[in-house]
This record gives sequence, C-alpha cells and structure tokens, in this order.
Amino acid sequence: MSSQAPVAIDGGGMNLLANNWLQRFGGGGEFSSRSAGSELDLAVMVSDFFEIGSAVADSWCSCDSDSGLSDLAYLTDRISRFGLDECGELDDYSLLQFYNRSVDQYERDLMMVIKSSILSISETWQVEKPDPCNASCILYSLVKLLQSSGYDAALCATKWQGDGKVPGGEHEFVDVIAQDNNGGTERYIIDIDFRSHFQIARAVKSYNAVLSSLPAIYVGTVPNLKQLLQIMVEASRYSLEQNSMPLPPWRALPYLEAKWESPCERIVSSPPHSHTAPSSLSHLHCIALLQRLKSFVRQPPPQSQVAAFIRDKTTFENVKIFDANSAIITAFAATNISLTITVPNDAVPSVAKPASALAWVAANVLPYHPAIRIRCILVGNEILAVGDRNLVAHLLPAMTSVHAALESSGLAAEIQVSTLHSLGILSVSDPPSSGRFRRVYDRVIFAPILEFHRRSNSPFMICPYPYFGLSDEAGDGYYALFRQNGGVLDRKTEMKYTSMFAAQLDAVYSAMGMWILWWRRWAGPLEATRIRWVLE
Repeated sequence: MSSQAPVAIDGGGMNLLANNWLQRFGGGGEFSSRSAGSELDLAVMVSDFFEIGSAVADSWCSCDSDSGLSDLAYLTDRISRFGLDECGELDDYSLLQFYNRSVDQYERDLMMVIKSSILSISETWQVEKPDPCNASCILYSLVKLLQSSGYDAALCATKWQGDGKVPGGEHEFVDVIAQDNNGGTERYIIDIDFRSHFQIARAVKSYNAVLSSLPAIYVGTVPNLKQLLQIMVEASRYSLEQNSMPLPPWRALPYLEAKWESPCERIVSSPPHSHTAPSSLSHLHCIALLQRLKSFVRQPPPQSQVAAFIRDKTTFENVKIFDANSAIITAFAATNISLTITVPNDAVPSVAKPASALAWVAANVLPYHPAIRIRCILVGNEILAVGDRNLVAHLLPAMTSVHAALESSGLAAEIQVSTLHSLGILSVSDPPSSGRFRRVYDRVIFAPILEFHRRSNSPFMICPYPYFGLSDEAGDGYYALFRQNGGVLDRKTEMKYTSMFAAQLDAVYSAMGMWILWWRRWAGPLEATRIRWVLE
C-alpha cells in the first residue's frame, strides 16, 4: 500500500482545551492531557523562552507587514508552495494538489466510516475515563465504532520526556493498522482536532488563511502527516516573524512530531463505564467538540471544490444535478464538464405551459450558455415512481414545451430534453429479453414518450440500481456488484450476463423495442392530452 494523501473533513479549527496563559503566549489545545511533570517542563520552557529567547519580540501587532514579504498573497503563496525535495527543502507543490492526490480505496472507505461514526456518537455521556476526560470519551467511542466495522483500531496514548529543547508532553489520538498488498502493514493516524495543534498567538491574516485550509480531522498516513507538520512549522515561523517573534519550542517540528511518533500505548478496549453521570465541567469541552465535529461532517464542501475535484481527479465527463441551482452550475465554468440539469417535480405542471417553459429556459439556461456546457434538461425525476397522477399527466406536455422553448432559443440542436425513470417502470425484467413496461403505462405513457425521443433525437434515461435486485440466492451479490461470477443465461437469446447492470439495461431495451414497434404500426398521432383523459 503506497502512501496516500490525507483526507480533509472540512471545518473550522477549535481550541477548546487551551489554558489562558498558554493561549496568550502562542499555545494551543494540544496540551489537553498532560501529566503534572510535562506541565512543569512546559512551564519552565515558556518562562525561559520569554525571559531569554524573545528579547526581540517588541512588536505586538497581529497584521501583515507592509514589506510585501508577508502579506496575504505572499504568505499564502509561500506556504501553499510546499512539498519536500530530496534535500528536505520546501519545493513548489500546491496545497490543493497535496489534498487532491489520489487516495486509495481503503483510505476513502475509512474516511466514510469515520464520518458516519462521528454522527452516531451520542452527546449523552457515560464516563469512560476518570476525570479529567479531555475528549477521551469521543476517542474511545470512535475506536469502538471502527472496530465494529472491522478495522484494527485503537486509542494511542503517547508520552515523551522533555530534553531541555523540547518540552515533555502527552497526546491521545486514534490509529488504524491496515494490511498492505505485500504482506506488510500501513498505519493510519486519526486526529479529531487537528487544527488546534497549529493555533498561534497574534497570527497574521494570511496565516489564518493557511490554517483554515488544513483538515479539521486528519485521516492519513504518517509520512503525509510529517509533510503537513513541516509545512505548518514553516507557516508559523513566517507569521511570527511579522510580529518580530521567534518560533517557540512548542511550535517547533520536534515537539509536533513527538505527539504522533513517540512510543505509544495502544489501547484496544475502553475503561469500564461508570454508573455516575459525568459532571458538566468534566465533559463540557467534549460535548462542544463533538458538536463541532458533527457540524464539520455535515457541512458539504464548496461547489467549486467539488467541480475541481471531478475535473482533475475523475474521468467523468458528464454530471447530473437534481435542480438548476445557480451556484452549482457556475461552479462548473471552465471545467469542460457537461451538465444535465433538472426541472424539479413540483415545477413540472407549470412548465407544461409554453410560456412558463420559455421563462424557465430563459432563467436557468440562457444565462450560462455557451460558457457552461449544458447538454440535457431532465423534466422531473422518477415521476412515474411517485405515483402522482397530476405529475404523470403533465410529464410529456412539459417535455414538449421545454423542447419547444429550446427551439425558440436556437438551442434544441445542442441541448436535449428527457426525464429520468426508475426501474420500477418495468413489470418484467428477468430474463432481459422479456422486459416489459408496466401495464396501462406502457401504451398510454411510454409509447408517446418514446416517440417524442425519436422525433427530438433525445435519450430515454433510466436509473438502474443493481443492488436493489439482490436476493438470497448464492452468488447473487457478485452478479449484482460487478464481481466475478458464473453469470446468468437468458435462454431465449442464449446470452450470458455476468452483470445485473447489463441485464437491467437490456430489459429496458426489450421493453422499448416492443412499444416503439407498436406505436409505429398502430398508434398514429396520439395526442398528449389523451394521457390525462385515460388517467382521470
């Protein structure tokens, strides 16, 4: 398993555990679980630093200097140009590239489990560690949830002694041990309050911009963690220099590395639960931190970031959105990705009227075309599955009106019109050669819709979900989930399917073929208004 990039779960940093004196003099929340000895080491270090090492700290201004060397543009550019060359020097390598490097499937799955686990942790605490807790309750809960998902997870408690240059300390985090493809192991670090380790006193505006680009929760390998630590030490140094302050020892690289790389006690089971309710003070910061973590997990990334990721890190050429959200559409400008936008279900009866369809196209298509590639407009989403007769009756008239509006705007040759169906439109799908549309809907709905697609040269769109067809039959899971299997034979066509996805699509083709033939032979120019008459 090769080293991969950390996964950033976006959100603002929070320093819930800082002591007032430490916060004033450049400290952060990383001293949340120190022993008395380590606190003494740090106190002496702080005292020595301010009495001896900071004689030049005569500036208390928390702003970028006028020299231009540390303004927002310079510092952001300087710190975002990180990467390390063979000599250990900072190299040109953007922060965005670091975060967007390919992440292996294991790390991606781990990230998703962590996010769902955080959301499931209760804010009604049982004490799992004697006071003070210092967020151990969250870590123990996360470990148990990861273990229940099959991960080799443990709470790691590191402790190191001061050596005169580096203050002693303690730190707790979670690690996961994974087996790689060569029989070895890879260690993943999970730190649930990552940004707090880099909060500094009187930070300049540009440093805060760099800090906000860090993941709120770090999930990644040790080598990638070391890279981020080196970057942030460099960033801290630049910010402090703007206030004529040297880098304090507790912000130096050896101290930061000691938190995650010191010998650790790996605790795989939590302490016994207490039957007494925790005091409000002992868990106040834990509850606040958990609430903040949950808000981080729920917060969607910016649309522009999502669009950039799809453009740079996937092979997707087309993206469908469930409405015509302006912010999402504009995020795809200059990406060369084609968009499929949607008329929401509740707007379908309205756009069935030609004037309303013209207004909808004028508001949701014309402002973006041709700078943004809109390739298709979906009129509604799985309307037939909703079962609303009014929506069903207006579906084809709405599709026709939107297509006419595009013709009036000169865009019909560039933008297609369709609607998205679920596989529930089929009454029979197995074997694929016997695929049939649901009765009543077959002639009244699908035959004229297919004729619309033929005339407008637009696609009939289906949304197949193979896993919805899973059964208890042996091997069916592999057939549905694109894994190697013996296949399923359609005896009528003698075609063997090794993918339920392919079989479902062929079932739709079979249903389409039957009713296209029926329409051409018998139906003639069936008017769309007949749909409403039959349904009523």
